[in-house]
Amino acid sequence: MNDIKRQPPTPMGRPKGSSNFQGGAKRSISRLDDLKFDPIREIVEKYRKLEQELKYQEDFRDNRIVPLTSTGRVRTYNPEIHMNIYDKLLNTGEKLLRYYYGRVPEVALAEEKQISPLIVNLTREGDVYQIGREIENMVSDEHN
Repeated sequence: MNDIKRQPPTPMGRPKGSSNFQGGAKRSISRLDDLKFDPIREIVEKYRKLEQELKYQEDFRDNRIVPLTSTGRVRTYNPEIHMNIYDKLLNTGEKLLRYYYGRVPEVALAEEKQISPLIVNLTREGDVYQIGREIENMVSDEHN
C-alpha cells in the first residue's frame, strides 16, 4: 500500500535562463540618501542647464546678444559648439527616457540558430549515418 510514487519536489529559486534583476542594494541606496544625491534629479538639472546654454547659443547666432572677449573684441559665433549642445541634449534625453519607460534590454536577440543534424559515426573508416537523411532519400526515390 505504501508503493505510491510521488513527484519529486520542485526546485526553489528562479528558473534557469531567466534574468537576474537586482535593484539597488540597501547599503548603496542609504549611501546616496546620506549624500543627498539623486541621480535622476542631477540628470534633469544638467538637461535644464543645457537648454539654457542652447538658448544662449541661438541668441548669439541670431545677434540678439554680442559677447565680447577679454580684450573687448566681439567673439565670433562657433556653430560646432552649438551642435555639440544639441548632441548632449539628445544623449541626456535618451538617458531620461529609459527611466520613464523602464529599462529594457539594449540589444535584441533576433538571430535564428540553424539546427545541425545529429551525426553518428558507425565505423572507424569514417562512414557517417545522419538521422533524417533516410527519409529524404526515400521521398526523393518516390518522386523519381
